[in-house]
Amino acid sequence: GNATCRGSESTVQQCLPYRPCPEGCVPVHCSFTSWTEWVDRMGCGGLCERRRDIGTMNNECGEPCNNALEETKPCEPRHCGKRDCQLSSWTDWTFGSRDVSEMQKTRSRVVKVTPQGGGAPCSGALLETRAEF
Repeated sequence: GNATCRGSESTVQQCLPYRPCPEGCVPVHCSFTSWTEWVDRMGCGGLCERRRDIGTMNNECGEPCNNALEETKPCEPRHCGKRDCQLSSWTDWTFGSRDVSEMQKTRSRVVKVTPQGGGAPCSGALLETRAEF
């Protein structure tokens, strides 16, 4: 479909140039907090996310954190209610290409609203062709 994603992505990594640990340094390694529960933050978006933070930051001789702070996955939208499929209106008939010898016209439409919550599914063609004499 024509899905649009929103959100952000962050990457945390050790900065270069790498410097050796100072003599006598006691390593404090980076650690993450626990993941939050999966949440569909947009309500009916169908994209769930979970987050975590850096619980303990490493010191100069400890291992840095090396992994995601946010994760996303498709999920069943909640609290949305029933929603039926809706198709757009047909476009005007146009020649499918600039090659007039084909003598074919096409028209199309798109899914404006995807069904959910037991709503009526989409039915019918999204693209039609016809001969043009």
